[in-house]
Parts: sequence; structure tokens; C-alpha cells
Amino acid sequence: MKCSRIGMLLVLGLGPVLAAGSYTFTSLAVPFPGATETIPSGINDLGTIVGTYEDSETEHGFVLQNGTYTSLDPPGSTFTMASGINVRGDIVGTYVAGKFHGFILQGSVLTTIDFPGASTNLVGGINNLVELVGGYTEITGHGQAFLREKDQFIAFRVPFPTFTGNDGGVARAINDGGEIVGFYTGSDGQVHGFLKQGSAFTSLDFPSPGVILTEATGINNKGEIVGNYLDSGHVAHGFIFAQGQFTQLDASFPGVSVTGTGAAGINDLGEIVGNYITSSAPGMTFGFLAKP
Repeated sequence: MKCSRIGMLLVLGLGPVLAAGSYTFTSLAVPFPGATETIPSGINDLGTIVGTYEDSETEHGFVLQNGTYTSLDPPGSTFTMASGINVRGDIVGTYVAGKFHGFILQGSVLTTIDFPGASTNLVGGINNLVELVGGYTEITGHGQAFLREKDQFIAFRVPFPTFTGNDGGVARAINDGGEIVGFYTGSDGQVHGFLKQGSAFTSLDFPSPGVILTEATGINNKGEIVGNYLDSGHVAHGFIFAQGQFTQLDASFPGVSVTGTGAAGINDLGEIVGNYITSSAPGMTFGFLAKP
């Protein structure tokens, strides 16, 4: 099961866990030859979806708009992930051409987004103000999250104890209010989600016994957060965090045995994209769109 591709001090997790409300799930699978994985990552308020698909050779970005899939690969790239899209249709993601680079695609113009001096770059999300978030690694191995606004980079680190002391976290999404979500590896060796609101950070952990991983991957302008967690049996589930409460989200289709779910992005209509696996199609990962 694929969780996120990009891999104060109040610890949440004391609120109740609710059952998911009524969602209508639509399965998504790119129509490109040889594709074995379809992993949506972001959705804007117009319903345009971006993500990543894998074939026998590598991974590619994709855009799904008005029922039509389009492959996305920056020139010269050998690997591409599309991770976020805003209402203007600006798309962000990551590609490999010698090393990992971030990018933003605005219309037909693609711009590389690299933190100065970084050896590895990942761009995770974009809001309607064209503010970008992501993460980078220095040559020394130190990693931090970043915000890019008005063409200026602002690096930041989660204030929590991390596994190596060098892990500052990866920012995965940002809303128009500047709230940022992402994840980091804690001193316990486990992955935890985080929410950044101004200078305040909150660690996010799904409140269930034995949870070994929590990733926060999407946030909308209502402050609703989606992400993934692994339970004690290493089974992946999606979640929604809203109004102080966690809700488990598992994809559901008639006659299909879903064995793992990951939630990735949410728009202001509450529409969620993510991925799932089944017992009947080993080695395949499918995307989904969930509408409330």
C-alpha cells in the first residue's frame, strides 16, 4: 500500500475516532499502456485531479480534467510526481533529471523550483495565492521543510525531537490561510503528521492503539485535513481531521475487497482523492475520488 510519495506542543489524538460519513467513491485508473499504479495526490475546487502513475519503466505525472487523462513529464526527466494543483490550474510536483527537482507548471510554462544549495528538492503543495511548500536535503544530509512565497524561500523545521536530529520535516500542503501540513520522523523512529499555523506547530497522530505511522497530506480552506495512517497490523487507512475529531476513511466499492486506503488531497467542497489496493488485484494500486 502506497502512503504519501514524498517520503507547541499540543499532541492531538485525545479526541474520539468517528466512523466515516456517507461518501460516494469513484475508482480512478489511468488508461496508459502498462500502468500498474494510479496515485492521485491533489484536487482543486473545479474537480481537476493531479497525481502519479507507474508503468514498467518509471513514474509519471498525470492530470485528470473533464474525464480526460494527460501524462505529465518535464523535458529530460526520468521520474515525475505531480502533487498539487490550485484553482488557477497551476500544478506542482517533483521530477528527476540528474537529481530531484521541484517544479511548477503554469499553463505551458514549466519552472524548476530548487531550494538554494539543496541536493534534493520536493514540492508538495500549492495554494490559490501561488505559495508553494515542500522539503529539501542539503549535501550534509540535513533536511528541512520550506515555504516559497513571492519567489522567496523560507526554511523551517518542526520543533519536535526527530530521529536523527537532522530531519526537519516535509511540508505537503498549504491552504490560502497559510496553514501547512506535512510529516516528520520523530525520535521514536515513527512518522508523525504536523500542522503549522503561523509559528505554532501541532503534532498529529491518529488516536488508535498501535498506530505506527501518521502522515498529514492535504488541507483545505476550511482547515479540514486528510492523510494516512498505518495500524498495528501494518494496514493503511485514510483519515479526515476536522473540528478536533479524527474520522477514519476507507475506500468502499460494491463487491470489492479493499485491503488498504490512503487519502492524499481535499478541496473546499470536501472532495477527497487518494488510492487503494484490493485482494483481487495484487501489485495494482488504484486511485479514488470520494464525494460527500
